[in-house]
Amino acid sequence: MAIRPVFTEIIWDSISQLDVSLENKSTWTGSFVQDESNAGNGYANLTIDSSSTWIVDGDSTLSSLTCKGTITDEDGYTVTVKGSDGTTYVEGTSDYTITVSSYEA
Repeated sequence: MAIRPVFTEIIWDSISQLDVSLENKSTWTGSFVQDESNAGNGYANLTIDSSSTWIVDGDSTLSSLTCKGTITDEDGYTVTVKGSDGTTYVEGTSDYTITVSSYEA
Protein backbone atom coordinates (compact mmCIF):
# COMPACT_ATOMS: atom_id res chain seq x y z
CA MET A 1 0.00 0.00 0.00
CA ALA A 2 1.41 3.39 -0.99
CA ILE A 3 1.20 6.26 1.44
CA ARG A 4 0.64 9.65 -0.12
CA PRO A 5 1.91 12.77 1.63
CA VAL A 6 -0.76 15.20 2.76
CA PHE A 7 -0.06 18.91 2.34
CA THR A 8 -2.65 21.14 3.94
CA GLU A 9 -0.69 24.38 3.52
CA ILE A 10 1.39 25.50 0.60
CA ILE A 11 3.58 28.38 1.77
CA TRP A 12 5.03 30.62 -0.91
CA ASP A 13 6.96 33.86 -0.95
CA SER A 14 8.42 36.45 -3.26
CA ILE A 15 11.10 34.09 -4.58
CA SER A 16 8.70 31.17 -5.23
CA GLN A 17 7.55 30.18 -8.70
CA LEU A 18 4.64 27.77 -8.33
CA ASP A 19 2.28 26.47 -10.99
CA VAL A 20 -0.17 24.02 -9.39
CA SER A 21 -2.94 22.14 -11.24
CA LEU A 22 -5.79 20.04 -9.90
CA GLU A 23 -6.81 17.68 -12.71
CA ASN A 24 -8.55 14.38 -13.41
CA LYS A 25 -11.06 14.38 -10.52
CA SER A 26 -8.47 15.56 -7.98
CA THR A 27 -9.54 16.86 -4.59
CA TRP A 28 -7.18 18.86 -2.39
CA THR A 29 -7.89 20.21 1.08
CA GLY A 30 -5.65 23.06 2.13
CA SER A 31 -4.66 26.68 1.71
CA PHE A 32 -2.05 28.86 0.02
CA VAL A 33 -0.19 31.11 2.46
CA GLN A 34 1.92 33.99 1.19
CA ASP A 35 4.99 34.70 3.35
CA GLU A 36 6.76 37.93 2.36
CA SER A 37 10.02 37.39 4.23
CA ASN A 38 12.07 37.44 1.01
CA ALA A 39 12.14 39.96 -1.83
CA GLY A 40 11.67 38.96 -5.43
CA ASN A 41 9.14 38.44 -8.19
CA GLY A 42 7.55 35.21 -7.05
CA TYR A 43 4.14 33.83 -7.89
CA ALA A 44 1.71 31.05 -7.08
CA ASN A 45 -0.79 30.10 -9.80
CA LEU A 46 -3.55 27.52 -9.38
CA THR A 47 -5.62 25.92 -12.14
CA ILE A 48 -8.60 23.70 -11.29
CA ASP A 49 -10.16 21.70 -14.14
CA SER A 50 -13.90 21.01 -14.41
CA SER A 51 -13.64 17.63 -12.68
CA SER A 52 -11.62 18.75 -9.65
CA THR A 53 -12.27 20.34 -6.26
CA TRP A 54 -10.37 22.55 -3.85
CA ILE A 55 -11.62 22.35 -0.27
CA VAL A 56 -10.27 25.50 1.36
CA ASP A 57 -9.32 25.26 5.03
CA GLY A 58 -7.95 28.78 5.54
CA ASP A 59 -7.67 32.21 3.95
CA SER A 60 -5.47 31.96 0.87
CA THR A 61 -3.47 34.22 -1.44
CA LEU A 62 -2.62 33.42 -5.06
CA SER A 63 -1.15 35.31 -7.98
CA SER A 64 -3.69 33.80 -10.34
CA LEU A 65 -6.61 31.41 -10.07
CA THR A 66 -8.29 29.69 -12.99
CA CYS A 67 -11.26 27.67 -11.78
CA LYS A 68 -13.48 25.52 -13.98
CA GLY A 69 -14.18 23.17 -11.07
CA THR A 70 -15.41 23.59 -7.50
CA ILE A 71 -14.11 25.60 -4.55
CA THR A 72 -15.79 25.17 -1.16
CA ASP A 73 -14.84 25.04 2.49
CA GLU A 74 -14.98 21.86 4.57
CA ASP A 75 -18.69 22.45 5.29
CA GLY A 76 -19.56 22.83 1.61
CA TYR A 77 -19.96 26.63 1.69
CA THR A 78 -18.80 28.72 -1.28
CA VAL A 79 -15.54 30.58 -0.66
CA THR A 80 -15.25 34.28 -1.51
CA VAL A 81 -12.73 35.13 -4.26
CA LYS A 82 -11.49 38.73 -4.17
CA GLY A 83 -8.99 40.61 -6.24
CA SER A 84 -6.02 42.25 -4.55
CA ASP A 85 -7.59 45.50 -5.81
CA GLY A 86 -10.80 44.80 -3.84
CA THR A 87 -12.88 43.43 -6.73
CA THR A 88 -15.24 40.63 -5.64
CA TYR A 89 -15.25 37.84 -8.24
CA VAL A 90 -17.20 35.28 -6.19
CA GLU A 91 -19.32 36.25 -3.18
CA GLY A 92 -19.17 33.24 -0.90
CA THR A 93 -20.93 32.20 2.28
CA SER A 94 -17.82 30.69 3.90
CA ASP A 95 -15.69 32.49 6.47
CA TYR A 96 -12.68 31.99 4.16
CA THR A 97 -11.45 34.31 1.42
CA ILE A 98 -9.10 33.69 -1.48
CA THR A 99 -7.23 36.84 -2.56
CA VAL A 100 -5.91 36.86 -6.13
CA SER A 101 -4.18 39.22 -8.54
CA SER A 102 -6.08 37.67 -11.45
CA TYR A 103 -9.08 35.35 -11.71
CA GLU A 104 -10.69 33.38 -14.52
CA ALA A 105 -13.80 31.24 -14.16
